[in-house]
Formats: sequence, structure tokens, C-alpha cells
Amino acid sequence: MIAAVALVPSPPFLLPEYAGRTDPDPVLRSACVEAVESVAAQVDRLVVICGSDPDRRHSGRSVGARVATELLPREADGVHEVPWDASVEACRSAGESLVVGEPRDLRLGLVVVADGCATRTEKAPGHLDRRSLTVDAAWTRAVGADEFRCDSPAPMQTTGDRHPQLGRPMDPQALLALDPSLAEQLWFGGRAPLQVLAGALLADGRDPAPTAYRSWVGDPFGVRYVVLEAR
Repeated sequence: MIAAVALVPSPPFLLPEYAGRTDPDPVLRSACVEAVESVAAQVDRLVVICGSDPDRRHSGRSVGARVATELLPREADGVHEVPWDASVEACRSAGESLVVGEPRDLRLGLVVVADGCATRTEKAPGHLDRRSLTVDAAWTRAVGADEFRCDSPAPMQTTGDRHPQLGRPMDPQALLALDPSLAEQLWFGGRAPLQVLAGALLADGRDPAPTAYRSWVGDPFGVRYVVLEAR
């Protein structure tokens, strides 16, 4: 059974080799560490879901996989790296494979590494495309996080802790409805990992699905970042 989910982004500055003398966003870093450590402490088996790099210049692991490894307080029991351009069907099948056959009394924890659209401001990596605002709002809501109404770029903001019964359960069908072609145009790197998560949630069959009890949302660098803990 999926007992807990952590969602984190993958800004390279979270990696030691890219760290400077000044932390670009200590709030984001702290939130990511807190989310991953919290979920790891609640589960028997810990699996990372991340996407490949669209422009991989080396043969090593993706930035997402490396960020997850850096954040984890212990070694993951599995790392599932999905191609960034995988089809919806392939993502759903990959998610199902993470759950099917696991004992129901096994507490499974998922650490999902997913960035939103990198086209939210003129200075964003993909420059400004206003369609990203609608797409990001849709998937942010689908994972159960709150959308803050403020101008971009916006710092990471949180609603604070809340009881899961007061939150909004994750919506795997809404995640599966994300369009791969549009995601590519908007530099939405987390689309595939989020749809793997959706496949896992549907195969798990929890009703209601895991619900966020702590979340942070922002786009401090013109990229939508969501950090959350759900159970």
C-alpha cells in the first residue's frame, strides 16, 4: 500500500557540485529535505520516481535521480527513471509495475522528482509562455497543493500543516490528462514522473488517494516548483 508520497523539484543547486557560497533558496532546500525525510521515516520500502534529462550531456544518472539521492536520509530501495518523453500509456504502466505484486501490508513510500513548466517568466529557461500558468495550475491542483495568486517569479510559499482530512486527495486521472506534446513545448520536465505516480496511485486503489498535509509552491526562478508531503 502507498503509505506516503513526497514530491520535490530538481533545481541543480541542490547538488553539492553546483552549490555556491550563498544558497539561492534556503526555503526550497529546507522544504525538500523535510519532505523526503518525513516520508522516508514512515515507510518500509522507499522508491524514487524521476525523469531522464532531455539534454543529457553525460552517461550518468539524471539530475532528478542525483537530487533524490542527495536528499534521501537513507538509500532508496529502488530508483525508477522514466524517459522524459514517455507516452502517457508507458508512464501509467510503469507506475502500475511499482505497486502490483507488493504485499498490501508493506508500507510503500514514493519520492517523486518533478519540475513544472520552465516558461513562467521572460527570464525563465524557456522564456515566457503564458499557457504554462494554466498547465501548472492544473497539475498543482491534481497533486493536492494550493495555487497561490501572485506575480511571477514568486518565492516558495506554504499554507503550513493541516490534517489530511482537510486536504484535497491526489487526482491521478487529472495527472494522466496532461498532454505530452504541450508539456514539451512548455519545458514541463515533470510531466512523465507525475504520470508514473498516477499509474501507481490507480493500481494501489486507495480511496481516497494520498492527501497533502504540508506543501510549498512557488516559481522563484521562473520554473514552477511544488514540494509536498502526502499520506
